Amino acid sequence: FVSQAPQNTILAFSQAISLGADGLELDLQFSSDGVLYVFHDTTVDALTNGTGTFTALTSATIDELVFDSTVGTPFADESIPRFEDVLKLARQAGVKLLVELKNVWTTAQMTTVLNLLIQYGFNNKQCIICAGYAVYCEDFRALSPFVDIYYIHAGNYASAVPFIDRMKVIGGGMSIDQTNLIAEPNIVTYCYSKGVEVAAWTIISAEQAKLMLDIGVRKIISDVSFGGTV
Repeated sequence: FVSQAPQNTILAFSQAISLGADGLELDLQFSSDGVLYVFHDTTVDALTNGTGTFTALTSATIDELVFDSTVGTPFADESIPRFEDVLKLARQAGVKLLVELKNVWTTAQMTTVLNLLIQYGFNNKQCIICAGYAVYCEDFRALSPFVDIYYIHAGNYASAVPFIDRMKVIGGGMSIDQTNLIAEPNIVTYCYSKGVEVAAWTIISAEQAKLMLDIGVRKIISDVSFGGTV
């Protein structure tokens, strides 16, 4: 909910839940000392009062960072959440998770993510793991036969087909830029012909959401609430 609350925060996730979202999309990063946080950018410079590459900062430093957009507001204490905090919130609210793996990931790091999902009960179709590298999708599938796994793609039909075929092999799905789906809705048709589910990003209006429904997309990712109009 970028326009309504600082992105990837407990505040944003709580608002999304209160407005009827049935799932939370988030981005994962490791601190330099191995703590999992929910944060999108490669560096902290654009969103917080800190500076530096996220993965080079310690958890002690990250915990003290302040979001620039909350300074002087009642939400000034809003911090960068640890993954476990979001897992607890989602479990209590009964919503699903769509978790994007940011940057470079090792098998050990993926195992850490999987163990936390299992610990909080998100290992059985209650979570979608997303990655922008197909090999990471395949590596995560090798670790778990239960978690849903989607490959993130932004491209035309011809470029999507090989990745759809790869996701078919591992029992995965596709998370695709909505502009490409609008231009070539046959991407959706091909996905379903292979038994591959589709999620569309990033939907910013009720009109776009309705268009996705019209072409058969059953999962959408949005930064805003549509107020029950879709």
